[in-house]
Amino acid sequence: MKRLGVLVAVLGLVASACGGSTTDTDTTEGESSETTAAGTEETTTEGDEAAAGDSPYGEDFDPALKADDNYQIGVALQQEKAAFWGSVKEGSVDAGVRAAVDEPFFADGNADSTIQENQIKNMIVEGYDGIVLGATNSEAAEAIVAETSEADIPVVAVALQVGDPAEYGANAVHPDTVGLVTNDDVSMGRVAAEFVVPIAEEKGEALNIVILEGTAGAANTELRGQGFQEGLDESGVEYEITNRQNGDFKREFAQNACQSMLAADDEIDLIYSQSDEMTIGCVVAMKDAGREIPIASIGGNEEGIALVADGSVLGTVCQKPATMGAVATQLLIRHLNGEELGTDPFFYATPAITKDNLDDCIPEW
Repeated sequence: MKRLGVLVAVLGLVASACGGSTTDTDTTEGESSETTAAGTEETTTEGDEAAAGDSPYGEDFDPALKADDNYQIGVALQQEKAAFWGSVKEGSVDAGVRAAVDEPFFADGNADSTIQENQIKNMIVEGYDGIVLGATNSEAAEAIVAETSEADIPVVAVALQVGDPAEYGANAVHPDTVGLVTNDDVSMGRVAAEFVVPIAEEKGEALNIVILEGTAGAANTELRGQGFQEGLDESGVEYEITNRQNGDFKREFAQNACQSMLAADDEIDLIYSQSDEMTIGCVVAMKDAGREIPIASIGGNEEGIALVADGSVLGTVCQKPATMGAVATQLLIRHLNGEELGTDPFFYATPAITKDNLDDCIPEW
């Protein structure tokens, strides 16, 4: 386990979260000035009181909170190379610094459930006090949390719920975990549907919609699709979903998927992309094909906001992965401190972002 001196060095990454790598992408999806640390000195002595009133991660995060002990925390992430998960990691590091614990140990699942399960097994053997879990697959994660529960090691899920939403409900806190910090994915899908209404009004007839879906087996893929269709139905928009392609929350996969859909259909009216990272790849595919099709997106990353600004994308929905990482890590520390957390998931605001309110989303990835 690395010591605090290493943590402070790592914290430099947090200040540059807005410019994080985007060569690969998030598989739940993929975020800045909002994640910039207030500094370890500010949160160690007399600065605590001031810091408590100035949270960089919203009202659910207390920057002055300290751990009662030097807990060993493991953070198992879906894939660190993805910009989204890199930002989750930065928020987690910042939360550890502020709480004065050793740097959390990070394990990269490389988008493979078997790898991630073995990493968690190692954490159990090594006697970690608690784990933050960014699952590679919602259903596969059930076996993981069954093992941690048996070992009496608390788990807070981040970004992706544990368990099939069809069985446990959308955004449910799994009974073998102590908390969930995530987006309200159904709500974000509904927000994305709002971008479609003006396109439907302009056309005056049923829209031909295609969908770029995220990772198969990831709860947020299902929930963002559910919310989008619910939003369309409630708005009264007439539509037909004529194609769905899996982009795995990766821009290069999405570019290929979009190329396939464009080649198959000359009359697409709108593309719904479940991630800005996939949207970026799809915009490239459209340019290559000489097509301009409206895109409704989710994400709020730096490049996604830029695409909204230049008119390439109708709008996006603002996600904050650094906030999720920080709140999830602090939530675990609060539990280890003996605090009762309850059974409700922790959400944060995910506003719709268009050309009219670009400043409402400070990118964290």
